Amino acid sequence: MPGYTIKKLESDQFDILIPLMKNCFGMDVTIDYFRWKYLANPAGSFIGFVAIETDTGEIAASFNLIPEKYIIEGKETIIYQGCDAMTHSNHRRKGLFQKLVTYCHDYLKNINQLFLIALAGGTESTRGLMKLGWQRVSNFRFLFIPKILCYFSLLSNSTNEGETVSDLRVLEPLIEKKSSAKIYSFRDIDHLLWRYANPLHSYNVVAFSNNSAIEGYICYYIDNRKIFLFDFVFTTPKSQKSLLGNLKRRVVKEKLKGIVTFCQENSPLVNKLKRSGFLMNHFKRGPLSDTPPLLFYSDEKSMSKFSNPNCWSIISYDHDAS
Repeated sequence: MPGYTIKKLESDQFDILIPLMKNCFGMDVTIDYFRWKYLANPAGSFIGFVAIETDTGEIAASFNLIPEKYIIEGKETIIYQGCDAMTHSNHRRKGLFQKLVTYCHDYLKNINQLFLIALAGGTESTRGLMKLGWQRVSNFRFLFIPKILCYFSLLSNSTNEGETVSDLRVLEPLIEKKSSAKIYSFRDIDHLLWRYANPLHSYNVVAFSNNSAIEGYICYYIDNRKIFLFDFVFTTPKSQKSLLGNLKRRVVKEKLKGIVTFCQENSPLVNKLKRSGFLMNHFKRGPLSDTPPLLFYSDEKSMSKFSNPNCWSIISYDHDAS
């Protein structure tokens, strides 16, 4: 490519991504963030490519993949999730994003692992991927409970609001490993320990027990004075009511703005959360109106076979940036 050189990103070069994260997302991260995300992943190490301006040596753009274990029609399979698609503001509109994605396509073809997904975060990246043949299979919707509705939780006389979990391994029996969908993420305790170790957030984990048996748990963090519900499992209606009530009361007591999470559109999880008071912004503008798309790319046969959104079960836990 005239003016730019495409190179594979190596594990000792994460420092070059730091200024890109700041320029593209306004995020201040350290090398430890990339070591967690790209190297500590129990599913394996990352694959990434960077575009370097030939004359100056400046890092102009990057596109990276992290492997994740998924169950596809009952078989454990590695799917690569596209993440940290970044083009520096000095180098945009030069086709670098599409060039880097194409390099990733070719790399995975050569190792016979061409199956990628992305939860696209912006219109431009969505358009860029779809120009390269990626397919939109579903949208995600933000669900929320505003502070005003959390006050109703104060009327509850429940004495069991759950207990803070210090040893995450006690959650292992509740980690969901099956789904009726054809494609869903594989979860075990090692993967959960890795996901909850994201250095960008301070996670809180609360479990609900009945007669010494854990019936549900929630994992959340606080960002911009909002509670983000990152992960949850409810095996009984009582665990769901008590744990979500715990969050609602925290909103009121700490004067937070509310609770936010997101789920795949029209999924059973959406209906479950709506029954607990979660709302959606159905308009195309205003707070939490975005509908980030789930995109995927694979061989022609797979793209035809799994084009139906009902084939997929993707949750907030599966998002690379959560």
